Amino acid sequence: MKAPTPTKELLEEGNYVATVYRLIYMGTVEGEYKGVPNSNFKVNISWELNNEMKVWKEGEEEKPVVISKTYTLSMGSKSSLRPIVEGIVGGMSDAEAYNFDLDQILGKSCLLNVTHGVSETGKEKINLVTSKLIKGMEVPKGFNNQIIFDYGTHWDEEFFASLPQWLREEMSKTVEFKMKTGTYEPTVKIDVPNIIKDDGTSGVNVDDIPF
Repeated sequence: MKAPTPTKELLEEGNYVATVYRLIYMGTVEGEYKGVPNSNFKVNISWELNNEMKVWKEGEEEKPVVISKTYTLSMGSKSSLRPIVEGIVGGMSDAEAYNFDLDQILGKSCLLNVTHGVSETGKEKINLVTSKLIKGMEVPKGFNNQIIFDYGTHWDEEFFASLPQWLREEMSKTVEFKMKTGTYEPTVKIDVPNIIKDDGTSGVNVDDIPF
């Protein structure tokens, strides 16, 4: 089972008709926010651009261009994932957002606005904004198989092996992957009093992380 490879070149800016065809629950990824180390559960969302067909290899049939982006799995009001979801399914209250099952966006179509930007490290990146389809707009039938991948009932070693190297490497560092594959080795816990701040708080609120 070979998964489509997301675009390596920056996609031309503009609006595209797109359908969510793949959700990959990556696991808890280590990182930092404003210089503060943190760890957040990440999800990688992939869209196929229904009207952007391309022959990727000579002799093969046309296949749609695909694009993916990774988000912190948080539906807080300041998260980056929530506006992506709301652009697909519509606005929701905080209570609805916190209880929303992300699996529900699989197979959903939307307008995907693509713009270019530069990351904090100076690398080129793509920014994505979703919005609901214009009333009466027709969407071509999806080409790719719709896939959910996680470390529970949707675990598939063959599919994992087909993923891009960067994604496999990122996922293989997570606690969830190590526990699933039997390679997890518990580390010594940090003494709790040492990580409590003077104001009595600890850590960063995941709902305030804008990525």
